[in-house]
Amino acid sequence: MRYGKNPYSTSFKGILLNSYIYLWPIIAKEYTRFRLVNNVYEKEKKYMSILIGIVYVFVDIGILKVQNIYGLTKVVFSDVLPIIANNCLCTYIAFNKMYKPAVFYRIVSSAYWFVSPVLPKVDWLINSVVDTIIPIILLIYIAYIRSKNDVNKNREKVEKFNPGNLISVVVVVVLALWFATGVFPIKPVAVATGSMEKTLMVGDIVILKKCPANEVNEGDIIQYQKGSVTIIHRVLSKYYEKDKIFFITKGDNNRSEDPEPVSESQVLGKQIFSVKYLGLPAVFISRISSGENADLSGIETGM
Repeated sequence: MRYGKNPYSTSFKGILLNSYIYLWPIIAKEYTRFRLVNNVYEKEKKYMSILIGIVYVFVDIGILKVQNIYGLTKVVFSDVLPIIANNCLCTYIAFNKMYKPAVFYRIVSSAYWFVSPVLPKVDWLINSVVDTIIPIILLIYIAYIRSKNDVNKNREKVEKFNPGNLISVVVVVVLALWFATGVFPIKPVAVATGSMEKTLMVGDIVILKKCPANEVNEGDIIQYQKGSVTIIHRVLSKYYEKDKIFFITKGDNNRSEDPEPVSESQVLGKQIFSVKYLGLPAVFISRISSGENADLSGIETGM
């Protein structure tokens, strides 16, 4: 897991200044959305909501520069989809005659990036997934609560909003993000080569456990580092040389063993279990991003 210094000031004065700069535009934007959506006849609200949502999306997107297919893919996933998801959520909240929940969500979702002194350097693909999924989950949750309360036609219950529910969802997604980036002793890695077929297919996700070399045994599937690439292969044998552990490895689909033994310092983890084809989107992105200095730490890129 890599971290970097927060580019924003995290001093008390800096936090207050950033709060003032970013807080009021959020309040103004969501209150304006709320007023625009609800300043029409009830039968026209749905169409006005769609129109306002589209306008806000285009305003947020602005002018995007795309130079190649990788740039287009990155823009769509890291910018366009999260913007659409966030505006769908906030417009739906406005449609239901509220704006404070949208303000609360926008503030909570961005506060961490202004307060924490260090920030994780996470691959843009992971960020885009999180930024898209959180508002979708919240939209579904709010729609569920609203439909449940509509049964009794109780307006007070429909407009009642508990911020604690938002916090719990955000915490779950943040934990998932930490899991994906290797903060915990286990992490997922997408298989991008066919060397382990038919045990592991291209696009499978391997859940790896960080462990010392002495816990790796013959028959285990391990991930190891070789230069700038990572390889997921099976351990055929294990031996000791000058108080160090070495492994002979081979891909189940390869005809011969790997050309060089794997030293204990190269071992990144061993497989706990795998999930079929869940990593296909990550593999697709890794292939079109070749040569673009993309972070492929979550992809098995070996032979």
